[in-house]
Amino acid sequence: MGSLLVKVKEYLLFFLVFLGLIYLFDELWNWFYGDSLIRNAFAVTITIILIDVGKIVCQGFRKKEDSADHH
Repeated sequence: MGSLLVKVKEYLLFFLVFLGLIYLFDELWNWFYGDSLIRNAFAVTITIILIDVGKIVCQGFRKKEDSADHH
């Protein structure tokens, strides 16, 4: 059960980071076709937030795993 949970957490991290990167590249692609600068700045901000959330979620899971391993 524990290894399944670890795999799910890693896939969640991968999904969030991958989603953030795809969103970024999609918005950068649209940028060159005349979309507004404000919209693209907002999109890049969302991308950074998604990537950071993925990192924070992964760090939180790793801390829980470390504390569970020491008990």
